[in-house]
Amino acid sequence: MAAVIMVVLSLTTLLLATRYYNIFAGFGSKYARLLVETAKMYILGAIAVAILYFMARAKLRVHWLRWVVLGLATAVDIFFSARLIVDKIF
Repeated sequence: MAAVIMVVLSLTTLLLATRYYNIFAGFGSKYARLLVETAKMYILGAIAVAILYFMARAKLRVHWLRWVVLGLATAVDIFFSARLIVDKIF
């Protein structure tokens, strides 16, 4: 259910991003780029949750692989967030 909610949120933010890209003279492009980055994070979370769900459903007891999936998703999320924060500050 969490993956479905994240997919719905990512689609909603992508629709909002297309709305902001269509604002006159590109004044909404900053908001649109922020919404696209947010949608990327939601999609990443949905993929990680779906992988973990299907691993649990298949009864794979590979704990290290679960931690690797969670660690990679967290690392990519931190990378996207840090890049976004640094771009806003400087």
